[in-house]
Amino acid sequence: MGVALLLSVVVIGFIGHDNGQMDAVKTASIVNLDEKPRQASFSVGLAGDEGKHLINLLSEDHSEAYNRGKHTLMLEAYGYRWYRVGGLDYLLKRSDIDGVNANHLE
Repeated sequence: MGVALLLSVVVIGFIGHDNGQMDAVKTASIVNLDEKPRQASFSVGLAGDEGKHLINLLSEDHSEAYNRGKHTLMLEAYGYRWYRVGGLDYLLKRSDIDGVNANHLE
């Protein structure tokens, strides 16, 4: 993910690292810098279904990718959205949580 400028809409993506797990935390911020409502269409740039779902962090207005993996959003004037990319399934795939091996619980 990176930064893209679409007219007056900025899409910024972040990939964080959590306990050595690459790509464990992913977020996307979309901001309309215009005084008019704008539509943005973009891909988060992740392989497979990983970027198919954007989970809104501030409301229940989630996004699902259509049209070859692209999300399409309508943002009000000076509007913004903050999303978590994908679901929480990465938690199920982790082998080490807080220093305790998930496969060997005592």
